Amino acid sequence: MKIINVKTNTNDYTIEYNDDPFSELESISGKVLVVTDENVYYHYSKYLDALDKFVVKPGEASKSMELVIEIIEHLEKNDYSKTDTLIAFGGGIIGDLTGFIASIYKRGMNYVQVPTSLLAMVDSSIGGKTGVNSKLNKNLIGVIYPPQKVYIGTKWLKTLPEIEWKNGCGEILKYAILSHDVFDALMTQDLMDWEAIIEKCILVKKDFVVMDEFDQGQRMLLNLGHTYGHVIEKQYGIKHGYAVAYGTEMIIKETDNQEMLDVFYQICEKLNLVLDQKIDYKTVKENIFNDKKVRSGKLSLIIPNAIGDVVVKEIELRLSNDY
Repeated sequence: MKIINVKTNTNDYTIEYNDDPFSELESISGKVLVVTDENVYYHYSKYLDALDKFVVKPGEASKSMELVIEIIEHLEKNDYSKTDTLIAFGGGIIGDLTGFIASIYKRGMNYVQVPTSLLAMVDSSIGGKTGVNSKLNKNLIGVIYPPQKVYIGTKWLKTLPEIEWKNGCGEILKYAILSHDVFDALMTQDLMDWEAIIEKCILVKKDFVVMDEFDQGQRMLLNLGHTYGHVIEKQYGIKHGYAVAYGTEMIIKETDNQEMLDVFYQICEKLNLVLDQKIDYKTVKENIFNDKKVRSGKLSLIIPNAIGDVVVKEIELRLSNDY
């Protein structure tokens, strides 16, 4: 079993490759509550039927304060303490929701990530970002709160719908632009070695997290495509990974970097990621004013110049066509 160690200012934890994480539950002291969604439960109920569980509806609507309170009330009624453990068994939405609850229940309890989607494995399960949505904006309510452990099991991907594969590919696209290792691994393979690609993305994410846990410097580069992407996701009702890809395309077009745009489309083709949604760029720009990265009236945009050459550019926040 491969183990990757993540050492941060707030917590040291491991990312373990393990296709049977529920066999490890005996090593967890105290009580365990598994948070999952109806889709994951449908496929993997045999792992959960003997456990305390909270099954939510799939989709962004579950990242709400109302559901946070509901799950906290379940923890209260069943006498969970801060030394007990939550398990996030699902995709990025379940991971964000569960991690946020763990961060605030009794001022912090244990939690473990068991990601079941490609997007969660390569990105959202690692780094401790948690959160839920406000009525107006995505992930506006949250904290950075690392898990105790992350279990990566590629067997969960066998039941993943095609749209969720493509959703994860949107984040892999981001890592291919950030890292020569990921880009080279993608572009030199005839048959995709998904386990190798997942591992390379995890290692890139880990390095950024260790370097800048609280998103004040280099880790901001992981927001490539996300500033516009979050608006696109909400405005057009498309999956997060797709929205990140559209957001990345948008920022490359704005910088008028044809060479980078050509490479971007090469990566999309390799990942079989088709971007055929018509996006109204002007409307997207008009809706970025509440982005989490707005600081002192300035917004940080992530600009890709070339593979492995990505920078942060601060722009004055104003309605204009020059950003």
